[in-house]
Amino acid sequence: DIRPMLRDIKNIIVGGVTDNFEQEGRPRWKSRSELTNKTRGQMAVDNYFRNTKRGQQLLYNSSVNKKKRSIEAFERTKASIFNNSSSDKILHGSGDLKRSITGDSDNTKVLVGSNRIYAKMHQFGGIITPKKAMYLAIPVGGGRVIKVKKVTIPARPYLMITDKENRLIIDQVKKNMLEAAHENR
Repeated sequence: DIRPMLRDIKNIIVGGVTDNFEQEGRPRWKSRSELTNKTRGQMAVDNYFRNTKRGQQLLYNSSVNKKKRSIEAFERTKASIFNNSSSDKILHGSGDLKRSITGDSDNTKVLVGSNRIYAKMHQFGGIITPKKAMYLAIPVGGGRVIKVKKVTIPARPYLMITDKENRLIIDQVKKNMLEAAHENR
């Protein structure tokens, strides 16, 4: 029965994938484009103020009342949203991709991956083009939209293991084989 060994190997691989996210790739992934940097922070702030009663109230108070306290509250809240809207790390965004990494094992195999529809694009990279329109419309905050014919997503292989994980897997197999040999004496 090699299920316990394969379960340990699955945990080693999932740990390695988690390390990939934390270290932004091993080797390091290509950094974000300027367009991505531009859309991330401002959109989060705009969406908060547009979609919450508190945000709308702060926006109204700071723009209509022009009181120092109102403007300071607006700026503090805006800064807080900007800083907490998502991680600065590549492929972290909302954290959904990293959280979606799961593993499974049985007596014959180990499977590790994500069920997110965009997971393959981040792993292998690719080009996104419009399907029914001439342009992709990318919101950049403040109600503005940039139109582009295509977006190139670089490959950022997060489902990979390094020599470190390979050594841990080999050590795990050796340990299990020695235990099995010892039990069969």
